[in-house]
Amino acid sequence: KHFSSLCVIGVAPSHVAFANGRKVVKVDFDVGRGGDKSAVAKPSGKKKHGALFLKEDSRVCDLVCDDGARFKVRCGIKGNLLEMNPRLAACPDAINNKPGQEGYIAIIQLKREDEKLQSP
Repeated sequence: KHFSSLCVIGVAPSHVAFANGRKVVKVDFDVGRGGDKSAVAKPSGKKKHGALFLKEDSRVCDLVCDDGARFKVRCGIKGNLLEMNPRLAACPDAINNKPGQEGYIAIIQLKREDEKLQSP
């Protein structure tokens, strides 16, 4: 969590999608009821109007591996979807090589109530 209440969603190198030498070959953002989340998230202004609200169990994307296995990635927190990583559509290999940097999946702004609960 960033001091500005932003959270970056990514996939840990220990995730089951990387088990047994598997590689992610596609990141599918066209999942769930909302459709393609990369096309929907267009927030603007100080209060981020137009941002898609996600719950803890909201599906952000699917990871498709080289052996055909498919893994759902859930949000894990309540907040507004500010950005989906546009580079993952063109270069999904970034999630294999640099999952903590260029391979991030999304940026979420925490819901204000959750932000107060997590403050020390």
